[in-house]
Amino acid sequence: MALTLENIKSELDHLKKEVENLKLRMGYYIDEEGWLVFYNEKDYEDYIAKQDKPPTRIKACFVEKDGTKSYYSDEEATPEIEARFKRIGKDYREGKLKSLDELKKNLGL
Repeated sequence: MALTLENIKSELDHLKKEVENLKLRMGYYIDEEGWLVFYNEKDYEDYIAKQDKPPTRIKACFVEKDGTKSYYSDEEATPEIEARFKRIGKDYREGKLKSLDELKKNLGL
């Protein structure tokens, strides 16, 4: 086979697909900032449980369904804080929170 630009592009596309398939089989990848990024929360949770450090001391996260990266906090919310977040979320969904300033005010920031 002759070495042409078309052949090189085709081979490069093939290699990219192989790398993506390998990453999916591994269940994680390392991003450009050195974070271990899991494709699902369960694999992330299992990994965190095996570590001797709190979650925020570990450069690992998981990808949410909407594509955002998330990670666990070291702290657990009290029932009062959880209720407050639920109320704020409800207010937001109902359009009662109009600005970031209002949200900060409700959160006490």
